[in-house]
Amino acid sequence: MRLPSLLLLAATALAADQHAFSHSQDRSPSPPSASPPVAGASSTPSPRPTISPTLFSHLTSLSELVDITYCLSPPPFPAGLYSPFECLSFCSLYPSLRLLTTFHTGLALTDTTGYLALDPPNRRILLAFRGTYSLAGAVADLTVTPQAYLPYGGSDCKNCTVHAGFLSSWMEAAKVVVPEIEGVLRRGEYQGWMVQVVGHSLGGAIAALAGLEGRARGWDVRVVTFGEPKVGNGEFAGYLDGVFNVSRTDASMGQKTTPSETREGKMEEMGFKGTEMPIYIRVTHAGDPVPMLPPAWGYAHHAGEVFIAKRALPVSREDVRICEGAEDKECSIGEGMGLWTAVDRHRDYFHRMGVCVPLEMGGWYQGDGEL
Repeated sequence: MRLPSLLLLAATALAADQHAFSHSQDRSPSPPSASPPVAGASSTPSPRPTISPTLFSHLTSLSELVDITYCLSPPPFPAGLYSPFECLSFCSLYPSLRLLTTFHTGLALTDTTGYLALDPPNRRILLAFRGTYSLAGAVADLTVTPQAYLPYGGSDCKNCTVHAGFLSSWMEAAKVVVPEIEGVLRRGEYQGWMVQVVGHSLGGAIAALAGLEGRARGWDVRVVTFGEPKVGNGEFAGYLDGVFNVSRTDASMGQKTTPSETREGKMEEMGFKGTEMPIYIRVTHAGDPVPMLPPAWGYAHHAGEVFIAKRALPVSREDVRICEGAEDKECSIGEGMGLWTAVDRHRDYFHRMGVCVPLEMGGWYQGDGEL
């Protein structure tokens, strides 16, 4: 299914949701008169801080590494990514990477495609998930029905539910991914290595579930997603925030102290401390509707959002903001639907994603590939 079909679905669902909301507002009594402004109070929100040069470089690199997944093809087609780490896209920029395996779990709604690679200079295992051709179907199908979520190891996630299609996709991928990573981490020379999980679009939702299981298994996990849809309900979002120590606290895990009320305290609460990289970043882009999906049924986003405020490429560090909490109205949730540009907005994360074109042909920006 082509990406425009997904965006038409998104527009229809969001328009219906907003229409229902506006009618409910029309039937409500008139609000009371506004209170007089408090002396010295500002009527505009404080500007969101931009990310550091180091974090900008880190996110740009990971956007290239996840884009490589769009080179992958299932048998009997050419694989698209070859050992040691060769492809038509960004592979030449990462000569130190060593491909472990690629995976394709099927062509139905649970279709999951990606790769595992070793990155010796950075002592990390890279796990990358591609967006799927069936994202529109996964969102619109009956699998959108929430399913109870039981974390690996049985830790408490009371009343947590997740998108059934996303969970099925991860469970299929886990059959390949988990044994491979566990096998690597058992080897002496790889003990203590970090697992960097990255995903775009539906791959971002799968990356979230993969990261949670990895943390439960004792891996040192970092997760970065681009254009991630909502994965589960509010309870699930709060649970994920607690596990990854981002802006909300799961008190049962005892992972945080009360942050200060200063801007620096809020950033520390999200994990943005000094030069240390946050352990979960959810990158969104102005005009991308996919992070707003599913628009109903109790789905909610977790925190850790980093927002690209500029709609068109190229993007500079000054265009990328650190958001507060899960629903910062200065970030993606405050954006409208740019229907005629939404196709590009979902693909434009530091460069144009979704195609596998040689760099000398300008593949970072060209093409109308499917997702």
